[in-house]
Amino acid sequence: QAQNCDLQHVSINYGTDITRYREDKRAVADFYFDPYTRVILQRCIHCTRCVRFLHEWTSDYSLGMIGRGGLSEISTFMDELEVSTEHAGGALKLCPVGSLNAPEPVANSPQLLLEA
Repeated sequence: QAQNCDLQHVSINYGTDITRYREDKRAVADFYFDPYTRVILQRCIHCTRCVRFLHEWTSDYSLGMIGRGGLSEISTFMDELEVSTEHAGGALKLCPVGSLNAPEPVANSPQLLLEA
């Protein structure tokens, strides 16, 4: 969904190429909230759809919003904690900007060799 976001299309077509902000942009490291889902926080717009999905549908409270204001980010509450539900992949489809990604399969991975 990263290339098909309506908000990005409007910004590119009707926006300006000069930024209004004088502050530095925040830089946040990416992380995996389970072994199969990477979170790219540079794209995240903090809509909390992924957090609400895990709270309401799977009753998993390990993912949430931490920090306040400009320092807020979506993360697990402890670094070693993983999202431990089998429905965490459903949050991939909910992200409007493509911040949640499944890693690309490696060419020589055992799963691809079994399918061949």
